[in-house]
Amino acid sequence: MQEPVKLLEYSMNVVKEGINIIATAHVVLYKDHNTHSLSEENVHQTFSGTGSGFDVVVSSVEAYIVALNKMLGFKE
Repeated sequence: MQEPVKLLEYSMNVVKEGINIIATAHVVLYKDHNTHSLSEENVHQTFSGTGSGFDVVVSSVEAYIVALNKMLGFKE
């Protein structure tokens, strides 16, 4: 199943506590589709996700996957 999606927003926050660095990523995905109504209006849906951990890349991927899973699990 293919779902067209765009990355609308990405933010990263890094907090250093002692010797540990915790990275928190936040993403917002954008999905655009027709409502299949007579007016042919487009509906713009956004889905957000957050991930955190000791690795910036892993936190970012986790946030993206969380948002993507929300989008794929959304029932219209």
